[in-house]
Amino acid sequence: MTSQTLDAPVAILAYHRVADLGEDPFALSVHPDRFRDHLRILKSRHPVLRLEDDLTAAREPSIVLTFDDGYSDNATTALPILESEGVPATFFITSGYIASGRRFWWDELGSLVLDEVHPGRLEALLLEDGSSAPIRTREDRLSVLAKIQRRLKGLDPQARERWLDRLRAEGEAQSGASSVAQSGASSEASSGAAPTGASASGSGSASASASDRPLTRAELKQLAGSPVATVGAHGVDHPSFAGLSLGAQQQEMSRSKRDLEEWIGRPVTSFSFPFGERGDFTRSSIRLAAEQGFRRVAVNVPGQVHRWTSPLHLPRHVVRDWPAERFESELAAIWTR
Repeated sequence: MTSQTLDAPVAILAYHRVADLGEDPFALSVHPDRFRDHLRILKSRHPVLRLEDDLTAAREPSIVLTFDDGYSDNATTALPILESEGVPATFFITSGYIASGRRFWWDELGSLVLDEVHPGRLEALLLEDGSSAPIRTREDRLSVLAKIQRRLKGLDPQARERWLDRLRAEGEAQSGASSVAQSGASSEASSGAAPTGASASGSGSASASASDRPLTRAELKQLAGSPVATVGAHGVDHPSFAGLSLGAQQQEMSRSKRDLEEWIGRPVTSFSFPFGERGDFTRSSIRLAAEQGFRRVAVNVPGQVHRWTSPLHLPRHVVRDWPAERFESELAAIWTR
């Protein structure tokens, strides 16, 4: 009898989106065909449990699937595949974006940095913030996006909004300048592509498009009503909890729990920390989660669930858009870590 049989480990996988995206700067999405491949590989190798199951009672190495954030494609694309394959999953939902219908802040940031704000203004804003980076190519913009995303991740929601407001103002100014230039151009010139830095959506970067919008309340209810889905909480505004006061952390947890329970009409007893890496929560954060009535808390720290693992600190492995062979390799490696 192997040690894994004596203490059968459970691996929890963390997905975010199932969609076919042209550009995915934060590597959040898995193509629908690849997602189905992942599920079939998992089913052929391991039992797939629910997060709310007694994971310590597993008799063989097993898997749990989770999703973070609450994109609309969780309901429109991922859920039908999960249902057709008979695989359960827990969906951790950021309630504030469902309430507002606005884009997730990192998606809006991506549009502003990659397409809307003039390179010179981006460079000036970075200098004001104490850093510098020349912006000449798309790769430069992607590098700057990663830098600003890391900066904003550590801010509280109010400070983050102030930063985004500055970028929005620059994007609107660029859009206005482009409109003036285009109105004075010849019909031949106006039939060409928009100038570098101009946005096809103008100042509407905060408005969610069909490709990156959050769930609607109707879609959330659809998700919650599926026999393969469970809804968990993921905060309200998706901040890094380590950057918030304990009072603000408590509000993020309690409000998201209350909102979700009101919308789906059933208890919400699991939570995952936004971002969820080691620097994104503290021991006090975990204590607060227990005080709010959460019985399962997931983090994005690699590891396995064992008999001795606290249900308030469940490790997870983030999954990327891996083809079947790479996914099999990553899955095999989980059991050796």
